[in-house]
Amino acid sequence: PWQRYNNIPGYEAWESKEGFIEGFDAYRMNNPTKKLPFIPETYRLTTPTGRNAFKKRLFEQGGIQRPWVLKNPEANNGKGVFMLGANSEELRTVFDRVEREKEENDYIIQEYICNELTWWKNKKFDLRFYWAVASTDPLIVLYHDGYVRVGNAVYDETEFSKREQHLTTHTFLADEEKGTIDELKELLHFYYRKNARRLKRRIKIDPFEHVRNQFKEIIGETVAAFKDVTFGNDMEHTYKADSGFSLYGADFVLDNDLDVWYIEAQDAPGLEEEFDFRVEMHNDLWRHLIDTVEEIQTKLEKDPTASVLPLQKAGKWELVYAGSGVDQWQFQYLGYERGENKPGCMLPSKLRRSKLS
Repeated sequence: PWQRYNNIPGYEAWESKEGFIEGFDAYRMNNPTKKLPFIPETYRLTTPTGRNAFKKRLFEQGGIQRPWVLKNPEANNGKGVFMLGANSEELRTVFDRVEREKEENDYIIQEYICNELTWWKNKKFDLRFYWAVASTDPLIVLYHDGYVRVGNAVYDETEFSKREQHLTTHTFLADEEKGTIDELKELLHFYYRKNARRLKRRIKIDPFEHVRNQFKEIIGETVAAFKDVTFGNDMEHTYKADSGFSLYGADFVLDNDLDVWYIEAQDAPGLEEEFDFRVEMHNDLWRHLIDTVEEIQTKLEKDPTASVLPLQKAGKWELVYAGSGVDQWQFQYLGYERGENKPGCMLPSKLRRSKLS
């Protein structure tokens, strides 16, 4: 009974881009107090409801004045992603495209995150961080720091004719740069010092910890949103894993308010080791995850009714979700106030870019 499988059925519920949005929409509907502001505004263009809502947003509510990202939910690695600039012909005729390709592509459309924080030399970046289900019975979910994925081109939110400058991977422009967690800390501290007058009203702690706390809260919300259809339950088969474990990834973007945007979750986060720091990071990821799985198993063997917490062998993994039902615990970033009234992307005539160097 204590065998552990490195597989958790039902991950398809959140792994696809469409399922990700559908699941969070249902979670928000069932929990009206959950605003989930870290989810970019998104519409499912495969449904009449989604298409009608986006038409209203686009042509009646000013949506045409901002850029959007058209995505094929079944594509990965930068494929099936199209940038639609504000007031562009591509954006105005997006419904014609969806109709033409409805047999091949089930599109979603998502707001483009404007005023993004950029990497050194004004390059676009995003963040690949990790989370893991260490046990499904009891449900134990952990968070681990990851790394930075840096784009090859100078970031320019006024130009959308070339999508490469808006991607961080699979641009094929040059060897792709990766940043360490220490380099991210350095950037965040530098940026905070340069903008302290504006940011300190909302951010009362170390800016790196401020960002990490958002990551951890978002992973906790992911578990809460999808725990009824996965993490042990399979939607298509009659079996379920009594207590599996698995390593996952999550992709984030930061804006100039140091607010986090949740782009997608990954069931296969990619563990390439082209950089030495990733070799060391992966060693820590797996060694302490396996140690934790073993620790939980050992505790349950001794007393199946006892709590498995606190965890002693988690290393750099941090607990973000534990338990189920009335006994569940979920990480929350208390006192955090997300920036409001965020400005849209700068139009070419207004472009005033300040570069980090």
